[in-house]
Amino acid sequence: MPHKPLLVIGPRPLERFLNAYSTLEDLDMQFLDCRHTLKSSVEAFLSENDTESAIPQLENTMFAPGSRMENYNRKPASPSDTTALANFKEVLQESGLEILYSVPVLHCPQAFGVVFRAMEKTNSAGKVIPGWKVVYSGDTRPCPALIDASRDATVLIHEVAEEFVVLSLRYPYHISCCLRYPCYISC
Repeated sequence: MPHKPLLVIGPRPLERFLNAYSTLEDLDMQFLDCRHTLKSSVEAFLSENDTESAIPQLENTMFAPGSRMENYNRKPASPSDTTALANFKEVLQESGLEILYSVPVLHCPQAFGVVFRAMEKTNSAGKVIPGWKVVYSGDTRPCPALIDASRDATVLIHEVAEEFVVLSLRYPYHISCCLRYPCYISC
């Protein structure tokens, strides 16, 4: 089996850090900016057979939609290396994931959550294993994009600051999760 570099998906500042670190130690990685893995972009890309034709559809924004700091100077994204996108598709297939996409959240510029959804499978004994959906977000304020992403989630993992928990207990309408099976894990 030929060797492939590790595919790392994250915000642009992480890539700058990893590139700087790689001057000390070879990380053998390939980076994909998570702005290229927004839901609409990934769905368009996965429905395309040709990686090149999906690239112009990718969104490029630094702030979450609806944020007071939303970037109105959006430019079409054009990753210089389409190999990362092709590898992304391969990683999804190899890991049994139906989709993996980023969700912009309201925290700081280039803050994202992530959604993993696995397909229903049948094991060797013929038993059907249901699909699942996991949504993870780091620190964020209540965010419509995360609420939408969390609908029908099997599990939502959401990091919250202590003050937010206290505020949520006083004002429960601030909690930003909507789940089919209420399972809220706080880190």
